[in-house]
Amino acid sequence: MAGRPAACGVLQPAAAAAAGTADIQLRGADGTWHTIGALDGPYTEVGADGRTADAVRLLWRAGSAAPQIAEVVVGQD
Repeated sequence: MAGRPAACGVLQPAAAAAAGTADIQLRGADGTWHTIGALDGPYTEVGADGRTADAVRLLWRAGSAAPQIAEVVVGQD
């Protein structure tokens, strides 16, 4: 995935969308993770703000149930 993602979209089953919360993060070239948004309902799309990244992850929030994820889609510039 190395490059400049334009956006990241996360799909969850509608019934499970309210159960867990997580931050959407991109890993930069220096290896640090940057939060670009948070899960919000059955479909969440967040812009990458021109960041260069080589990975995407979902970071579960403390005390939250693990979200059920159907798909993560990364759009490239």
